[in-house]
Amino acid sequence: MKCDKIICLMLGCSLFAFPTSGKTATKQEPEGYFKPLKSWRTLEKDLTWEHPVAVGDVNGDERADVVVFWDDGTYVFFANSFGVQQFEPAQKWSDYYAVHDGWKVTEHVRTVADVDGDGLADVVGFGGAHTYVSLSNGNGFDPPKAWSNHYCVNDTWRVDRHVRTLADVNNDGAADIIGFGESHTFVSLSLKGEEKFDVPIIWTDAYSRSGGTRDWEVGKYPRMVANIDNDGDADIVGFYNYRVFASLSLPNQEKFKDGLTEWRYKDFCYQDGAGWGSDDIRILADVDNDGRADVIGFYTDGTYVSRSTRDAAHQDGYAFGKPYRWTEEYNSSVWSPYINPRMAADVNLDGRADIIGIIDGKIYVSLNEKIYY
Repeated sequence: MKCDKIICLMLGCSLFAFPTSGKTATKQEPEGYFKPLKSWRTLEKDLTWEHPVAVGDVNGDERADVVVFWDDGTYVFFANSFGVQQFEPAQKWSDYYAVHDGWKVTEHVRTVADVDGDGLADVVGFGGAHTYVSLSNGNGFDPPKAWSNHYCVNDTWRVDRHVRTLADVNNDGAADIIGFGESHTFVSLSLKGEEKFDVPIIWTDAYSRSGGTRDWEVGKYPRMVANIDNDGDADIVGFYNYRVFASLSLPNQEKFKDGLTEWRYKDFCYQDGAGWGSDDIRILADVDNDGRADVIGFYTDGTYVSRSTRDAAHQDGYAFGKPYRWTEEYNSSVWSPYINPRMAADVNLDGRADIIGIIDGKIYVSLNEKIYY
């Protein structure tokens, strides 16, 4: 089993995969930090590489919950809303999207995102014949409904070649599909009132497996989508050889900005056999509550953060700043990309993303401490 396939599913699949050796991130005194990890819940079942994990607010209390796609169904661990720092015992919210329901990490992608704009994260599954959605009703996930015939196995999408993720690229409050395909990067907008995704439209040739001027390999060059410039539209961020690239969303033109714009040099990147590799996970989340997603990287000696900051000299007006190590925990020397998912989301309602990780049968959390300016 390839590492990239497993990471893809363990993280809900946007393929947040990356580093192995060699480091360029700096180790100065941190501008912020994550608190020591604390166990918030012991798992009731074993978690293996066959069980994807995702985070999202499924019940509308604005706290991130943990969603696990287990053998017999989809379970939710709710972040406690009454001041006690813990996740509640798992509740089964659906019989679907499970191993016993025919879903495989080597073929299918499962994650959660709010696709209908009601403030509740829903299940999205890229299956064999369709892309399915199970809307959250606040007390469970509705039965699966086919929202698209695209981005699935029968539409020639493959876990080991193509990345599929969800984010709101047009600022209408509903998450859309972004698919990094063979020769193009496609977008299917959520038609939330009709409970379906629109037909795929090419928004750029860049970031695809073999289109544009660079080949983006799954596992080696991670790609993800988040709002990095605080305009409400989610943008592409790609970690390539020696460079972190970004392409801002231009929804009125139905495309991402032409070309690849460098937002960071060397840090968090593969470097011709050195640097960050497929064992070192990188994700995007807003750590300082400024409306812009920042880079969080889990490297061999700790967790590094590079904040999206204003840069008057940069053509986009922003860039990713110097990386700082915010904690020695969650490092790729101890945490396996196969069975130890690491994510970032706000679990305590302070507007700043916290670290959530699963290891040794427990869900751990490191709360985000203040930023030092």
